[in-house]
Amino acid sequence: MIAVSIVNSHRKITGALVAGAVASGLFVSAGLGSAPTANATCASIFGIGGGAACTSTLFSASFAIGEGATAHATGPLSLGFAIGDGAQADAGGALSLALVDGNATSKATTSAGSVLNLAWVIGGDSTAETSPGSIFNLATSLFGDNNHATAGGSIGNFATNIGGSGNNVTTQGGLFNTATNILGSGNILKTQDGYVNWARNIFGSDNAITVNGGVANWARTVFGDDNTFLLTAGNVNTARNIFGSNNTFTLNLGYGNFARNLFGSDNFLTTATGYSDLATNFLGSGNHVTSIGGSYNGARNIVGSGNMLSAGGPGSNLNLAFNFLGGTNTVAAGPGPLAFAGSIFRNGPLTPPITQTGPGIAINSDPIGGAAATSGQSSTVRRANAVPLNRTGDRAAAVKPAGTTTATNKKTRPATDHPTGITTASNKKPGPATDHPTGTTTGSKKTRANDHRRHR
Repeated sequence: MIAVSIVNSHRKITGALVAGAVASGLFVSAGLGSAPTANATCASIFGIGGGAACTSTLFSASFAIGEGATAHATGPLSLGFAIGDGAQADAGGALSLALVDGNATSKATTSAGSVLNLAWVIGGDSTAETSPGSIFNLATSLFGDNNHATAGGSIGNFATNIGGSGNNVTTQGGLFNTATNILGSGNILKTQDGYVNWARNIFGSDNAITVNGGVANWARTVFGDDNTFLLTAGNVNTARNIFGSNNTFTLNLGYGNFARNLFGSDNFLTTATGYSDLATNFLGSGNHVTSIGGSYNGARNIVGSGNMLSAGGPGSNLNLAFNFLGGTNTVAAGPGPLAFAGSIFRNGPLTPPITQTGPGIAINSDPIGGAAATSGQSSTVRRANAVPLNRTGDRAAAVKPAGTTTATNKKTRPATDHPTGITTASNKKPGPATDHPTGTTTGSKKTRANDHRRHR
């Protein structure tokens, strides 16, 4: 009995040791599996907790989720929130939000000294940043990758990118300026200085848009690639491209000038100075359309390629140069005013070009009025040189033998010299008397009757 109990005791002890070892192993493995990696998640609220990866100040908070993610809220009443391995959120402004969901090179920043700013990033390798000292600036880069949005300037500037890749969207200086890219890749959009200026791309790639100064100058392209826009100073100028690629827009100074391309590529559209000048292209490629100076000058290309159109000039007004359904034409109108020059259903090149410099109209090679420098004679000149036809059926007078009497019921013209003995009479009042050779009698029936009364 004693031996049996001893054996049983050894078995119990051995089983207890094995069970303890297994249990210890399970606890250790469970602990290793559930323990978070260092710096994987942190939080700091009102300046409490978080360590080096998450910091905050009074009435601010920061949160970071992901290995190596960091979040800082150093501005009063601000929030920094980072999601993703290595993602960085830095809310340095007051009443500001810095939000990022990305990777190790994704970062959202509201700079120190700013107020009511938002920096928001969703996407890898992307950034959003607002400038120091700015008020109510928004920088957002949502979706896509390798995109960068920077909202600089003092008040109310918005830099926005949605989708695509490799886009740079910037507002720099000024008030209420916006730069916006929606889809597309490789676009560079920038507004600099001025007020209420816009640069915008929608569904296009590799476009470059710069609006530099001025007030309410807008540049926009939709469904087009490789277009270039440069708007410099001036006010309320607009450049627009729809369904066209590799077009160049240049608008310099002026007020209310407008340049547009619709369904065309490789075109150059230019306005400079002036007031409400117009340069447009519709359905054509390789055209140069220019409207410069003065007021209400217009250059329009409507269906055709390879045309060079120019209207206006310094101090010129109300001039129009156009092409309609033609190609390779050169048309110039101005300085005018009221100079109109155009090509219709005509393919050039015409030599010399179609040009109207003063008031008047020149269509193809046929100018109508005004000073023009085109091939062909003016129809006005041709009409002036034409010999009028006599509608009464008069013909050249024929020579009659001596003694022939000619009468008519029409008013007689001033009498002319006749050979001796020729008598000419009329039933109408005679015209002014003229000298006649001796023996020539000229009179009327009424005159002869009065002579009879005097003889009585």
